[in-house]
Amino acid sequence: MSNLTLKRTARQAAIRWFVLMQDADIEHPQRSTFEHWLLSDPAHQQAYNEVCSLWEDLDSPAQLAHLESAMQQKTFIEKTERSQKIRSTINRTISVIFVAVIGTLGYLGYEHVQAEPTMHLVASAEIGQIRSQILEDGSKIMVNANSDVEVTYYRKQRIVKLNRGEVSFDVTKNPDRPFIVDSGLAKVTVLGTRFAVNRFKSKVRVSVDHGTVRVEPQQPGTTITETANPTPTAANKHADQVLTLRNNEVAEINQHGQASRVKRAAADAFSFEYGTITFDGAGLEEIAETLSRYRQPPISAQVVTAQDASVTAVIQAKNVERFIKELPIIAPVQVKRSGQDIVLLSQATGKKK
Repeated sequence: MSNLTLKRTARQAAIRWFVLMQDADIEHPQRSTFEHWLLSDPAHQQAYNEVCSLWEDLDSPAQLAHLESAMQQKTFIEKTERSQKIRSTINRTISVIFVAVIGTLGYLGYEHVQAEPTMHLVASAEIGQIRSQILEDGSKIMVNANSDVEVTYYRKQRIVKLNRGEVSFDVTKNPDRPFIVDSGLAKVTVLGTRFAVNRFKSKVRVSVDHGTVRVEPQQPGTTITETANPTPTAANKHADQVLTLRNNEVAEINQHGQASRVKRAAADAFSFEYGTITFDGAGLEEIAETLSRYRQPPISAQVVTAQDASVTAVIQAKNVERFIKELPIIAPVQVKRSGQDIVLLSQATGKKK
């Protein structure tokens, strides 16, 4: 269909709509259909404006004088007034729709901008190494050996995903921009404080040096939603296990969503920053995972729960091999070697072997 034909068709439709809408009030049943037609194509709007202009051309004293009778003048004036009223209504309708569309687009644009990260980085430390990183807001993280995190900053929140290992945080306070750590088994939320998160295979330990930290157990596999306007915590079957930790408090969260405070010095969690490893009543699995951050290949453990070790010790990271060698002397532990591979066994397990 040619452009001329399309233009003629649009103009004919515009004339029909103009005639129909002259006497129609704002609630006329066809008005929504008319508005849909009008806004569906710029050509429709152009054709309708042309029809309105033709009608307006008659609206002048000189042209009114050429009408044959006063009655015709009266009729024409009434039609003109109705036409002006219709045009005013259409203009208001178009304006409202335009404002609504612009408002919606503006809101969506705002949401999009708010949802865009302002910073993203991955911080990791190799086996036996420690890495420090200062973030864009002045917050500082210390990544322990064989650990890695992803840090993503948004305009309304700061999100850190602890993929493995141990990290300490010294967070710059910002009430309008909470700092959230996803550690797998627990979601940790702060405004500004110094704390550490240690992610093991079977538990997560959160230690607070100073400030206030909210610890919320979460189902394994849960991912913290990254939104522009974070909402209050959604329904969680572990909601009754939420803890608030303050100065020198420590909590552990297990695989079953159970959170509990533990009696240990929060300062121990920061000892890795100075090249020191601190164990406080540690079992063999915790010892194996921790030492594996400082040597290759990793150490494994075989444990009979009732016979698990409870080791308290402070060692230098550089002396890991020496500590492994002396471990059977300080605890009921057997160290089984096969080349460079090492397995820690509780004595009960070792006797069975």
